[in-house]
Parts: sequence; structure tokens; C-alpha cells
Amino acid sequence: MGRKFKILSPTAILGYGFPEESFRKAMEESPDLIAVDAGSSDPGPHYLGQVNPYRSGRGKTRSALYDYRRR
Repeated sequence: MGRKFKILSPTAILGYGFPEESFRKAMEESPDLIAVDAGSSDPGPHYLGQVNPYRSGRGKTRSALYDYRRR
């Protein structure tokens, strides 16, 4: 059997957030890849027409840069 390749997906869609404690526990497994579906930042004409994003920029940034900030 070949080498295991571990993938961690802490949340279903970028910007939804995740419990930090769960993420820390998962990181103890030393994943080879951390991946998240970008989903959609515009789930329909209502949000686009109102110039309101479906998910906040802050939430997306938190999800995307979580590991970077820990350095």
C-alpha cells in the first residue's frame, strides 16, 4: 500500500467559519493539504442587486488566512 495523503477541509464553504479548537485538533494529524470549496460569494440576484455579499469579507479572510496569522 502506498503512502497516505491526508486532506483537511475545516468547513464546507470558505467564509462560513469553523471552531478553532476543532481545527487545532485536526492539525495534530499533520494534514498534507488544507482545502475548502470557495462556494459562491453571490448566491443570487438579490445580493448582487443590493451590493451585499452573501458572506462577509472578514469571514472569508479569516478562513483563508488562519494558518498564515499563526506564523
